[in-house]
Amino acid sequence: RKFEAVGAFRRIEARTRDEVDRLLDAFLEMKEMRFAKMGIANVFGDKQVRDFFRALFTDALAEEKPSFLLHGLDVAGKLRAVTG
Repeated sequence: RKFEAVGAFRRIEARTRDEVDRLLDAFLEMKEMRFAKMGIANVFGDKQVRDFFRALFTDALAEEKPSFLLHGLDVAGKLRAVTG
């Protein structure tokens, strides 16, 4: 109900490489900002870690029932949350 007050909202499931990139990029940006606010190291900051997760979610798209999925919550045209 809170989301209805600010506009349209929808749940997104990444089903293409572009969608994986969009959701994962948003997730990594959210985590970077959150960890900086908390004054702790960004465990997703290393390029190898980011590349691992990008491959994990992208490769899973080829599976009939993907073993790894990314979901996003879009509220009024802005991603507010991403889970995997």
